[in-house]
Amino acid sequence: MYSLWKKHADEWAEKVNKEMYAVPYRHIILTVSDKLWSYFEGNSTLQKLMLDTAAKVMKDIVKEYNGKDKKAEPGIIMVLHAFGRDLKTNMHVHMLMTEGGLSPKGKWVAMPYIDYKIIRKKWQYYILTALRKAMPGNKELAKIIDWCFKERTNGFNIQAKRRIEGKTKQA
Repeated sequence: MYSLWKKHADEWAEKVNKEMYAVPYRHIILTVSDKLWSYFEGNSTLQKLMLDTAAKVMKDIVKEYNGKDKKAEPGIIMVLHAFGRDLKTNMHVHMLMTEGGLSPKGKWVAMPYIDYKIIRKKWQYYILTALRKAMPGNKELAKIIDWCFKERTNGFNIQAKRRIEGKTKQA
């Protein structure tokens, strides 16, 4: 079953790659604590919150790194995965993000380095804060959020291992 999904994902990625600009991209995976999975599972509102928050984190980081004089909007493609390779629940976001972005005037602004420790901590802060706001009266969730902040002081796990070169369109 996994190989069928992988084949489909690879075909989709190749199709998307044909439409990508000839700029470098990074494949980034943002995870959350397994203690939170049940809140996202089957809840389309919280799943949308997860995707929206992931985009906000990365856009804010690009904005901070570029400074006020070089405003750039990164290109982001995201997919929410609700399960892992073993097909058990494992809520996480896969994203292809450009290593840089377009300025308001359409000029490419390169940004080949992001400190991934910053992504980990920002992602954790943004998603936990968004969850607390989305479910203010949920005492069990509040305990989990407090636990995450206390026990996961380095932030949530992320992966940002593969650099991908866009092959077709010019930015």
